[in-house]
Amino acid sequence: MSTSIVKVDNVKLSKALQSSADMQDVINEVTDYVAEYPADMTSKKGIASIKTVANNIAKTKTTIDGFGKDMVKEIQANRKLCVKELDQLKVDYRKPLTDLEDAQKVSKAQIAGLGLIARGVTVVTPVVQIENLLATLAEFDHESIHESLKQEALDAVLEATTLLEASLVGAKAYEAEQAELEELRKLKADADKVIADALKEKAVKPVAEAKPEKKVGMQSTGVLPDVSKKKEDQVPEYEDWTERELESIADLKTLFDFPETIFNAIKNGAIRNVSFNRF
Repeated sequence: MSTSIVKVDNVKLSKALQSSADMQDVINEVTDYVAEYPADMTSKKGIASIKTVANNIAKTKTTIDGFGKDMVKEIQANRKLCVKELDQLKVDYRKPLTDLEDAQKVSKAQIAGLGLIARGVTVVTPVVQIENLLATLAEFDHESIHESLKQEALDAVLEATTLLEASLVGAKAYEAEQAELEELRKLKADADKVIADALKEKAVKPVAEAKPEKKVGMQSTGVLPDVSKKKEDQVPEYEDWTERELESIADLKTLFDFPETIFNAIKNGAIRNVSFNRF
């Protein structure tokens, strides 16, 4: 008895592994073989025959399965080889177009960058910053741009330059205006200091430091009028300010924004012991 039920034929097995109909023929061939050896459990020979036929079925299965695995390995290897070779063929064939697309992609990125240069620039942008951006545009390398996009790059440079030049005019005017305002602020600060210092020096001094001046009328005594006397007998002491002192009182009212009541009280003598050093 042969150990393999099916004859090992590469062409036959290859077709069977690729066609369900051909595989069914192989299975039928094994089935017919088994049918020639009915199982006989009545004798030792019959039992031994059963063992042999069963082993032959197993070996046939192993032969077909092994051939199929080897065939799959070969198919996989050929499949991978085919994929690799054809992929490389596509890359090599498409290379001129790919190189063009890559160059255009780089050029388009550069052109997009040109459009961003002037973005965000206003009249408050420092003049030196705008001048640096204009210098960058002037030094732009047009040779780095692909031939098919050179005109687009030129247009982008021109547009950005126009925007920056307009912003530069406004920025210079703004900086000049700010410089003028700063100068005015400094002048005002200096003037405020001079005025403050002058006011300190020309402020009202205590009576002890005041110098007596010739009065137009009677000398002020710093004493309230005697209300017990008749009106015609009273001496209008605080109406006898000198002309110079009256001017000082008026100036104080203007400088320190005295209320009218305080101004009149000083003038009329209700607030006493006031003397002035006019400036």
